[in-house]
Amino acid sequence: MATPNRVKRSTILSPPIDLIKKSPSRGHLPKRTHRATIETFEACEFEVNVHVRMHDLRRKLMEETGERGESRSRGIKRDVVEKTSGSESVVKWTVEHTKTCNLFLRLSLDEEASSETEINIIVESEEPENFSLPQSPTRRHVAVHVMNGSIVLRPLPYGQTKMVFHAQVSVSNKHVKPQDLIKKVGSAIYDIFKQEDVIDERMKEEFVNVVIPNAPPKTESESLMIKKAIAQIKELSKAKRIAGTVNDSVEKFLWRPSDGAAWGMTYSKIDVAAPKLMAEILVLDTYAKMRSSKGARQLWRNLDGSRSMQCSLTVKLPGAFQERLIELWVTWDVFVDEQGRETYITANAPMEEYDGETRYELEGREKMVVGESRGFDIIRPLSDNTCEWTRVQQADLKISGLPKSFFNMIARHELNFTNAVTEKFRRNEDVVDRERLNALAEKMRKSRGKDLDGDHQALLERCMETFTEENQNDGWAKMESMHRDIRVWMRYFPPKAGVRSVVTGKATAVLDCSAEEAAAWVFDYCSNERMRTSLQWRNPARVRVRQLEDERGNEAIFATVKKHPYPLDDREVIAKFLWRSEEGKVWLPFESVKKNVECDYGIRMRKVRAFTRGLWLMENLPDLGGARQCRVTLVQLLDGGGLIPTWVVNLSTKNAVFKPVRDLLSKFRQDSMVDSAIQKEESASMQERWQLEEYSEEEEKMINIMYEKFERKARAGNLLKSNKWKVLSSPDAFVKIESINEEGSSAAIGKAVTTVDASIFDCAVWEMDKNSRRTYKSDAAEGLTLERHLLRLNSHCALSHYVLDVGRALRKREWLTKQCWQMRDKDTLIVAYWDVDDERFPAGKNNCVRATSATLWKYEKLPKVDDIPQTKVTYWQQIDLKGRIPFFVMNTKIVWSLSFLSTMRNHFDQSTNVDATRRTKIKQMESDLLAALV
Repeated sequence: MATPNRVKRSTILSPPIDLIKKSPSRGHLPKRTHRATIETFEACEFEVNVHVRMHDLRRKLMEETGERGESRSRGIKRDVVEKTSGSESVVKWTVEHTKTCNLFLRLSLDEEASSETEINIIVESEEPENFSLPQSPTRRHVAVHVMNGSIVLRPLPYGQTKMVFHAQVSVSNKHVKPQDLIKKVGSAIYDIFKQEDVIDERMKEEFVNVVIPNAPPKTESESLMIKKAIAQIKELSKAKRIAGTVNDSVEKFLWRPSDGAAWGMTYSKIDVAAPKLMAEILVLDTYAKMRSSKGARQLWRNLDGSRSMQCSLTVKLPGAFQERLIELWVTWDVFVDEQGRETYITANAPMEEYDGETRYELEGREKMVVGESRGFDIIRPLSDNTCEWTRVQQADLKISGLPKSFFNMIARHELNFTNAVTEKFRRNEDVVDRERLNALAEKMRKSRGKDLDGDHQALLERCMETFTEENQNDGWAKMESMHRDIRVWMRYFPPKAGVRSVVTGKATAVLDCSAEEAAAWVFDYCSNERMRTSLQWRNPARVRVRQLEDERGNEAIFATVKKHPYPLDDREVIAKFLWRSEEGKVWLPFESVKKNVECDYGIRMRKVRAFTRGLWLMENLPDLGGARQCRVTLVQLLDGGGLIPTWVVNLSTKNAVFKPVRDLLSKFRQDSMVDSAIQKEESASMQERWQLEEYSEEEEKMINIMYEKFERKARAGNLLKSNKWKVLSSPDAFVKIESINEEGSSAAIGKAVTTVDASIFDCAVWEMDKNSRRTYKSDAAEGLTLERHLLRLNSHCALSHYVLDVGRALRKREWLTKQCWQMRDKDTLIVAYWDVDDERFPAGKNNCVRATSATLWKYEKLPKVDDIPQTKVTYWQQIDLKGRIPFFVMNTKIVWSLSFLSTMRNHFDQSTNVDATRRTKIKQMESDLLAALV
């Protein structure tokens, strides 16, 4: 074995400045008379690494005063008082030391001695009397003189510059030592141009972009160490979870073998790309890590031309313990594992296991106790900017006679590094979830048609027993759903041995996403969003059970403990999920694991193991208006176990299948896009067929009656002074609302008028689409609409049923009207609503009072404004709530009812586009006018 190289211990707790005070040479001392004092010159020198590129540093020193704090640092002010050329200038340095000292230095570029790899600057003192500068009225400045000075700049890696200053320095005040003054100047230069974070990032970028792609092949010893690290995973299955980390972003485990120090293991998902995380782990000599280290730290790369590194660091212990020295041999690799997953791995072991020739020793090694540390990191990408990280570390400081808890404390302390890295790279949780979902969905698309392994295929077949084609519709009893877009069924299947007689639930819905995206959301059971929701519901645990070996990319085991009210114990479900992708569909079966499979939560819980088996099926549908569509079906059997009666379990099955589908539905809602696509299609269809529409005699009659009624009332109100339209206060300044009393009726007629930035067909379709998602969402927000049904009778007529909650003390009101549209001429479209009776909606059902109403919408085409269609919309309505509600109370609700027109105007509002076009035209007119004047 070769003799180790001895190196000095280094640290970066203070700026890296080496100051050398040189004694005056023998013989005559250089002297200078100034202000009746004799000054002695001393040779002083400092060396500092500046975080600026060489040519930029030369320019900043000679030409620039400094910006954004670059002129002041550590009581030093820097000013350029004279600049004769780009290669010569006079710089004033004001140093707040024990006294206020002034340095007037003439910096001259020595072009003959300079080159591309080195810049030489000549430094000489200047007399302050040569410059007209304001003097301090209260403080006397100490003069500093420099002779035979020079500054040498040499480039360093990562955009740094090595600056060496050497000169003969004299100070006119005996209380100020030249070497201390020069040291402060060097420290100030480091602080002025300090960019430690920038240099750290450049070091990591070089590792990612240069070191990893161009690394030499692994040596035999490096390959052997990585194999040992991977083999160590099997032993770590015995590790116990540290209490309190089950729902944390960093899961922590501890394992203490019968001989040796404790092993610590962490698992976390990091919001950064896998190569960047590897750089964060392996680039051990960054300024941040050196600054955070409480002892010395030294790193040597490319030992014997390999990818191995040596890292030596010291650990200071409290009390009378000797300082510990840790010497690590570090290596790494990037490969694709048997499951086709890209894997980044780092491994470290004691340096004594390194079989190469080159090794280094820190100075004073014989005075320290050499400890041991070993471990490894496994990183697998989840997406382009996220990854999962398993870190295993063991530290043995060679301390005997202390309790086991002390060594466990050391192991826990080693795990805190994972927390620091997780917090450093943490990003918006919703953005990260979306990135992981997209990556997993893309992986499913690329895996279409791949066969499953034997045990996976058996699981899929067991879960498909209740989902065969002949069983999809037969025997399923439809249940009332709490969401209009979700259908729920229940069915009883004869139980098998060991399974209780409980019903199976099924729920289905259409989602605004692809089948792969829906399956990826279900499979990502412990996403940030769902973990946050679980904590909000105070569920004790929601965790992925790690399979440290033989884990396949399309499977996962999840454990969850659901909180139940007293006196019931919490319910635990541990189930295996897997996915299989085909062309146009994705299967996602799941089933509870065997009872001998346990999950370590770190604490003891009162819980009962529940059983579940089910299947998700996602099938792609044609896109709708640019929004992807898929049909999702969930079939699930759930037995809560314990002493809960079967009939109670059956009642909970409905919610068990309804809630996951509801959450999935709300996650991917694209209501505006889907509504817009449907309405555009209907609007285009109306424009094409309006001349071909055929109306029955009853439809023609009722349309004419409604049209004549409101048009006649409008003309009469404008002519008769005794019964004119009364202007009401409108919530929208662009919507005019009026009312008028009708002879022979106590119910007033309301009218609203406005101009909408859309065509007559777009306006009519938007108002008539009572089944739109916008309408459903608005009804849910107001909480007044209890039911709403729209039954199409033909291409121009539909039956509309509407139930409204009008107050606590009043019975619910319902309306059953027929809506019909018609073109009166090529520029006018009307939509009429009148009361009808229909056996499909019997009056008085569910204790409702059948109210009456008459409504007319009139859409008149106006000239376009800047190519934007314009429509004058007039909305008439007359409502009778029936019952014993006074008419003056009903009439006060006219404004609330007619304000729906304001919603239409705001939906189509294009004021921003109109104003922008008009401003562009005005600017063009100004330009043309100026051009004409010139």
